[in-house]
Amino acid sequence: DQHDRVGLFPFGEELESTLRPTSGRGRLSLIAQALTRSGEAAKVRSSGTDLGAAMARFRGFGLREGLLAIVSDFFDPHGIESMMTELKRTRHRPLLIAIGRPEDRLPQLAGDVRVRDCETGDVRDVSVSQEVLRSYTEAYDAHFDRLRDLATSRRGGFLTLDHGAD
Repeated sequence: DQHDRVGLFPFGEELESTLRPTSGRGRLSLIAQALTRSGEAAKVRSSGTDLGAAMARFRGFGLREGLLAIVSDFFDPHGIESMMTELKRTRHRPLLIAIGRPEDRLPQLAGDVRVRDCETGDVRDVSVSQEVLRSYTEAYDAHFDRLRDLATSRRGGFLTLDHGAD
């Protein structure tokens, strides 16, 4: 409906107010332009993610109740507990959209490997065995099960999108 209010608040370590919620005709093109600018800015931004801080700031805007769509990989060096706590404090119904790839859940790794965190740049040497992969997959599934449970408990939804798919 053209009367629904839509806004855009991109975040990394900090939340930005790119497009405050408004309604009316022509909003789709403004949102598309704001998303394009935000995507370009994110390519050169060196910051990581702090979902809890971003949610706390968002909550401080005092926006009226509505659907809150969060698009993220939901991997945060600080953990997701603070984000989940802040999300529970909002009046909004969450739609959590997890962006990833199948190999995020089932990495094709074996033996001694060096891995690099794409957000922080931290490098670690890891010995990957079948047991390590099984434990990793269980932790990965538990992480996203918690997010799914939170979203549905708040009358929201949870989706996963393969960022490599067409």
